[in-house]
Amino acid sequence: MKTTCILLLAFLIWLPSNVGSQTIDNIEKQLQPPRNGENVNASGGDEWFWIELLFEIGYYPTVGLLFGFENEPSPSDIEFSDFPYQDGQAGLYRPLFDLGKDIRTQALFHFQNNEDNLYGGFFQVKFYPTRFLALDVNRLQLFEALESGGSDHFSITNFNVQYNRIRHPKFHLWWGGGLMLLDGQALYGSPSASMGFTWYFKKPLSLYADTQFGWPNGVYSRQHQARVQVHLDRFMVYCGYQGTRVGNVRIRNWAIGSGIWF
Repeated sequence: MKTTCILLLAFLIWLPSNVGSQTIDNIEKQLQPPRNGENVNASGGDEWFWIELLFEIGYYPTVGLLFGFENEPSPSDIEFSDFPYQDGQAGLYRPLFDLGKDIRTQALFHFQNNEDNLYGGFFQVKFYPTRFLALDVNRLQLFEALESGGSDHFSITNFNVQYNRIRHPKFHLWWGGGLMLLDGQALYGSPSASMGFTWYFKKPLSLYADTQFGWPNGVYSRQHQARVQVHLDRFMVYCGYQGTRVGNVRIRNWAIGSGIWF
């Protein structure tokens, strides 16, 4: 009986050592680079298949939608018009491979009112240093006539870097992010996001819409507008809707304004 216990103990001590050595050795082999075309990871093919499938289903379409798919024209193949409808057809961007401008700038201003005691002005400058990028600075200044006399004021200022995702002669779409500042009795700021589009559907008209939102001091705040634009060479005039929201307070205004390309 004593001899049997000693042999059993010796076997148990040897068995884990032998199996463990083989397992660790296999792990080490998996980590080593292949030799002479050997595929040491062949047994993991199923796992890699599903990982690659999930990666392509999730990652590539997302990146493609945001930045462009593999077979899309390069930004260097698409140039700016001198101004929208310069050739009678194209908007901000010229047709593919047509010669145009490398840099554009737009400035605009509009007056807005809610048909009550609130009115204001909106000013915006957009600088396009390259075909796929825009630097946007805009400010909304609101004034309110008080029943007790005098007036109150409030402003929203945005600094945006925007990616021109779709650069088509008839349709321009962008998205971006930056900084939103709310200035009233105190100044609050937060990171922000923005997106918008312009549809040049028929000369001299276009349809424009955009939105900008952030969380200054943890409060959801948003600006959005929609307008119909009339292009008169470098100049344009427009009318539309300007909405503002800070927390649960919503402001709805009509707007009329003008702009210039240079």
